[in-house]
Amino acid sequence: MTSDPSTPLPRLGDPEAMVTLVGGGELREPTLAAAEALAPRLFAADGGADRLQAFGRLPEAIIGDIDSLGPQEGFRAAGVEIRAVAEQDSTDFEKCLAHVASRLVIAVGFTGGRVDHMLAVLSAMAARPARRVLLLGPEDLCFLASGPLSLDLAAGTRVSLWPVAPTRVTECEGLVWSARGMEMAPDGRIGTSNAAKGGPVRLAFANPGMMVFLPASELGQAAAMLRCAPW
Repeated sequence: MTSDPSTPLPRLGDPEAMVTLVGGGELREPTLAAAEALAPRLFAADGGADRLQAFGRLPEAIIGDIDSLGPQEGFRAAGVEIRAVAEQDSTDFEKCLAHVASRLVIAVGFTGGRVDHMLAVLSAMAARPARRVLLLGPEDLCFLASGPLSLDLAAGTRVSLWPVAPTRVTECEGLVWSARGMEMAPDGRIGTSNAAKGGPVRLAFANPGMMVFLPASELGQAAAMLRCAPW
């Protein structure tokens, strides 16, 4: 199936569901299993379907320009929709965000390997502050803080703040090194390797331009917060 811009295709997924989106980058079984446990509906960005198949899973649909997907016959025989989007003005990750409806996307297989691909994913997340996306790797997770956030973290838990656009920290409670009032920017001050004091952590920013990085072990808490956040 190839999309025709004059005939919009219905969005896949469910606006209230959490979905796991699999890319073609580095992917480990524990990372996939952790995402799948929270978001069992699986979708693949192009060659990410081959990664899934290697772990004995099949996605509901494969979306992208389909230039890196292996043999398609097995997917088609299993009833997997292959949604080929021919335009080249967006990445496969962006195509997936455009075609899959969800409350939260947990994206795996988009870290490691080519750095430019990972930066493209972060750029796409930054450009869509209304879209809830959690990027998960074997060691870290990150998400765009589009509004105030509240977490409960053990003492010493790493919390890194990386601005993708100029912004100011308007609230900062529960971190060892307070960032309250700091002006941050990609080419200015950043907040790598801060840490929780232990207990509630509350952060807020002047505008949705801050990526928050946490250890991958905080996936459940971060996903629950993002799913329920009012923003």
